[in-house]
Amino acid sequence: MRIFGSVIALILPDGVYSTKSDINYNSYALNIGGTGNLNIEGCIFDNFNTYTSSNSAFIISCSNSTMKSTEIINLNSKNSNGPAFITYGSGSHIIEDTVIDTFAVTNSLKGGVISVNANANVQANNLTISNINAAINLGMIQVSGRFSAKNSNFKNNVLKTGSSVSNVYSLFYVNNGNLTIETSSISHNRGFNYLIQENGGNSISTVNYNGIIGNTPKVSLVSTIGNSNFNYNWWGTNDKPGDFAENWVLMNFS
Repeated sequence: MRIFGSVIALILPDGVYSTKSDINYNSYALNIGGTGNLNIEGCIFDNFNTYTSSNSAFIISCSNSTMKSTEIINLNSKNSNGPAFITYGSGSHIIEDTVIDTFAVTNSLKGGVISVNANANVQANNLTISNINAAINLGMIQVSGRFSAKNSNFKNNVLKTGSSVSNVYSLFYVNNGNLTIETSSISHNRGFNYLIQENGGNSISTVNYNGIIGNTPKVSLVSTIGNSNFNYNWWGTNDKPGDFAENWVLMNFS
C-alpha cells in the first residue's frame, strides 16, 4: 500500500501495529518506544523530505519490531549534522525482504542510514541498501549494539564529504559493537576511507562467505582492531586482500 501525505510526527504507544503508509515528515515519521511490538509489512515509504537536525525519521526503541516486504525509497534529507535515518535505540528487531534505495542528502548527515545503539539487536535478511548519495560522517551503517545481515545487498552507494562532514569514515562503522555479514553482496560502493572500520576495544566483525567486489575505498578495505574474522570472502581478485584475512576465495585458477 502506498500512502502520501505530510505528517509532522506519528508517535505510537505500546502495542502491535501494522503500518502501511508513505510519509513525508518534518521531524520524525515514527517514534516507537515502550514494551510493545511494532510490525511494518507490505509498505512503501516514498518521497521523504526531512529538515530536522535533532531527530531520526524512524526511532524504534520498543521491545520487538519487524520490518518486512517494505520499500523506503526516494529520500531527500536537508539535515545538518542530523542523526541516522533509522535509529534502533533498544530491543530486538528483524528486517526482512526490504529495500532502502535512492537517498540524497543536501547538506550533511552526521548519522548514517541505519544506526544500531548499544542496547539494540538488529537481524536483517534479504535487505538491500542501494544508491545512497550522501555526505555521511562515521558510516552508512553504524553499529554500537549487534547488527547481522544475511542474503543482503549493499551496492552503488556513494558517500562523500559535505558542509560539516570533512572525513567519511566507512560504509560499516563498528563502535564497540558486533557486526556480522554473511552470504551477502557488497559491491561498487565508493567515497569512504574504509569499507569496514572498527573503533573501540570491544568491536567484533564477522564477515564471511560474501562477494565483496568493485569497492573503491580511499584508504583500505578494512581497519580492524584484531578481534574479527574476514575469511572466506570473494574480494574480486585472487590476491590476498590484506593482512586482515587469512583465507579467501579464489576463482579461475588452475
